[in-house]
This record gives sequence, C-alpha cells and structure tokens, in this order.
Amino acid sequence: MSTSQAAAGHAALTYRGLGDATPLYAQTDQHGAFALGPLPPGAYELRAQPDRRGAHAGSAPELVVAGEAPIDLHLRSGVALPVSAVQGEDGRLVPLTTAFVTRTDGEPILAAVHRSSYGATRLELGPLEPGTYTVVAGTASGRFGIAQGVIVGAGEGETLLTLGPGARLVLDNRGDDPLAVRVRRGSAIVEALTLDPGQQSTLWTVPGDLTLEVEGGAREVRERRIRVQPGGSATLTLPGN
Repeated sequence: MSTSQAAAGHAALTYRGLGDATPLYAQTDQHGAFALGPLPPGAYELRAQPDRRGAHAGSAPELVVAGEAPIDLHLRSGVALPVSAVQGEDGRLVPLTTAFVTRTDGEPILAAVHRSSYGATRLELGPLEPGTYTVVAGTASGRFGIAQGVIVGAGEGETLLTLGPGARLVLDNRGDDPLAVRVRRGSAIVEALTLDPGQQSTLWTVPGDLTLEVEGGAREVRERRIRVQPGGSATLTLPGN
C-alpha cells in the first residue's frame, strides 16, 4: 500500500463485509505491507488511514475475496461529502442510519458505505475523489431519499435529501454457497450484502425498478429485476434461475 510514491507504514486499516455492521482492524508494517484474514468469500469494504500529517485516507469499498490475492491500495486526496435529510414540510432534520454513495461519471463504483445503529442528522461521507455521484440514505424506520448528479470537489455545500417511504426486500439464500448481492437502481448501488447458505435477510432500500446482481461460488453473476412501490415489499429466493 502506498501514498503517492511513498510506502504508508503503520497505517490503520478498517475492513468489514458489506453486509456486516461490525468492523475488523489491522495495521500495515513499516513498509506498507499488510495481510487480512482468513476471510470467508464475499465483498468487503477496506479503508486505510495513514499515520502521518498531510496524507489522506484511502479506500477499496468493492474488494472481493475469493482465495489469496494481492491488494495494491493507493491513498489519494479526498473530500468529505456532508449529507442530511428532512421529512415532511417542517424542515426538521431526520437521523440517518444508512447511506450508499456511487460514483457515476464512468463505470459505476461504490465509493462509500455508512451503516450505524445510531442515527445522525449529518453524515460526513468519504473521503471521495472529485467527480459525480449518486447518494442514497435512509432511516431506521425505512424512509429513504436519493440525490443524483451530486458534484464533489467543486466547492459545493451540503447535500440535503427529502425522505419518502422506502421498499422492503426479503432475500432468502436457498443455495449451497455464500452469495454476494448488490442492489442497483439505475447505475446507483443502493444496497450491498453477503448472504450465507440458508440465511434470510430483511432490508429497506429505495423503491422503484431495482436490479439485483447475485454472485455465487462459481463467480457467475446473475441478475434479477423487480419493481417495488413506495411502502411495498418483495420476497426473493436466491440464487434463482
């Protein structure tokens, strides 16, 4: 792992499965090298904070684990994106517990994920590289908002979302392998998680026309398309045909 051309020695690493709330921790050695695991197959978020002034955190939020493989993580300058949300016409800020940030000016990349049991009325998401993003955020009660075309790095202010009823998804893994699941609305990634064999998970996300990308042990990606109305629900048995 490096910052520009210099090794990021003694950098603090935080990593977790995209469907997990509890993070794990590690640290690079003096040469910037590190090892994670052993980890079960699936999609993970990896973040690094260098141990020196003037360096910025870096991340690899779509790290996929499928056996031993090298990771080359470069730390670059980033910008924090402040996000808040209101519900109704009174303008009162609502605590947010979930947020997904997708970079959309090119191949869609999941750039930041926030999950917390305790809501906050203002989230600082990132650090993010300058670019164009879609932001999805929601509450513990299943209210969600989405903002598209958010420009990061142009001196913009806070992103304010207006919340509405979300959609309830029940995902049931009836297969023999762990499944990495990503839920998209258009190009924006609005949920990502890993399901063990026999595991059922209930989640809330934005309503509308959704695409589920399901990846199993054979590394084959299957797509499922569904439409869920605001306040509605859908149950899907995976991996499906």
